[in-house]
Parts: sequence; C-alpha cells; structure tokens
Amino acid sequence: MSDQAPSSQHGEDDAQTVPELVSWVKHNNFALQLPPERLAFLLAMAVMSQERLEDELSEHELVDVFRLVSEQFISDESGSIGNIAFRANNAINEMVQARLLSRFTSEMTEGDSIYRLTPLALGIADYYARHREYSTLKLSVQLSMVADEIAKARGAQRKTAMPLFGVTMCMGF
Repeated sequence: MSDQAPSSQHGEDDAQTVPELVSWVKHNNFALQLPPERLAFLLAMAVMSQERLEDELSEHELVDVFRLVSEQFISDESGSIGNIAFRANNAINEMVQARLLSRFTSEMTEGDSIYRLTPLALGIADYYARHREYSTLKLSVQLSMVADEIAKARGAQRKTAMPLFGVTMCMGF
C-alpha cells in the first residue's frame, strides 16, 4: 500500500504523502467532532444554503435553523429549549472554530455578520445526503452477507459434527 495521498483536483506534483498530511493535521491541531445535534444543524444549514441564490446566510437565519433543529431534539428528549439565541450563538461559534462556517462582516448588512458554509462543511453535508438514501440498501446487503456466512458456518459445523464456539446455541439453531 502506497503512502501517497490521492489528489483528484490537482496534478501529480501537488500530491502529498500520508506522513506530510498527518504532520499538517498535527501542526494545525485539526479536529472534528460533531454530536448528532450539531451534525443536524450543519445539514439543515446546507439545505437552506442550497435553496438560496447566494450561499450566504444571516445570523438571524442560522438562529432560526438552530431553533428548528433544537425543537426536534428537545421533543425527542422531553426537555426544554432554554435560551435559543444563546445556544444558537454558541453552536455558530463552534462551527466557525471548527472551520465549518466562514464569518464575514458586510457594510451592506449594517455590520451584522453573514456566514457561508466552508468546502469542508459542504463535503460533509454532501456525504451524508448521498449516503442517506443508500443506507437501507447497504444494511440489507450486509445482513444478507452475514446470513450467508452464518449458513456456511452452520453447514461446516454440521459436516464436522463439532460445536462452533457456541454459535449454535446463540443463534437458536
């Protein structure tokens, strides 16, 4: 296995090795952790951004999106929403710090911040959107493969008449 990192957008001269990429991540202290509520917020922002002609979102729009996401999570947990503006501001700042949102100040918006999803955020949102529709099919295929492997193991166990590490008892065969 090569330690050369693939580069689909650049020529071979721009390709980096795995050690170079690891060093870059370590040097910049990059990290990514998205709890389910933050991931849902990111996906909701991506959908809202795609529905607009421009990719820019105002802070007010982000607070509204955060409110919608929070209401769904809170209704699932039977809790209270609390101070939505404060919590939304924290979530927005976390997304900016994680380099998922870019913050701009515009004279046209009277000094209010406007936001744009970064290429990383768009890539994450695109990944989840593309793979969401295939997850049920993938699970079905995986379960079918597991069932085939269990059937093969069961057949082999019957041929040798030796117990197969308790699989017979655990699986109810």
